[in-house]
Amino acid sequence: MTNHQVWPLMDCINHIKKIVEKVLNPMGDVYMVDLAVYENGVINLILDSDNNLTLATCASVHKKLSRELVQIDGNFSIKVMSAGVGESLKLRRQYIKNIGKKLEIITFDKQTISGEISQADNRQVEISWSKRQKKDLGKGKRTVHFTKTFRYDEIRCAKVVI
Repeated sequence: MTNHQVWPLMDCINHIKKIVEKVLNPMGDVYMVDLAVYENGVINLILDSDNNLTLATCASVHKKLSRELVQIDGNFSIKVMSAGVGESLKLRRQYIKNIGKKLEIITFDKQTISGEISQADNRQVEISWSKRQKKDLGKGKRTVHFTKTFRYDEIRCAKVVI
């Protein structure tokens, strides 16, 4: 007969976060984007990497995490996934990783901007784009270059566009 430990969900999530951090810490550039723990014991862990996150890395994290969770005598089902293309960026680290890539941003005031990430740091992200506009004098159009800087707290949703 197994003696399963019953924890309040938030305590369980915090404990699992600590285990995930312990597993990921030696990997350096691999980090947790999101963690969902459900009352039925299902754990969904979304990872990303500053470089290239491989299937082998996700499998390795799954194996190590499973070993750690067995020790707390929980009945868990673990899914380890990479942050998918087209998913909204959640961490500042993801913006920095994607410098040079095209991004679509939707702000809280419902403004939509698409452009290339030209700069990103821990405070803000800068987007650059070009637009064809009518010339001031004469016929035809000219290409005008724009940049706009967004603080992360202004961004409702941001997705890398392929």
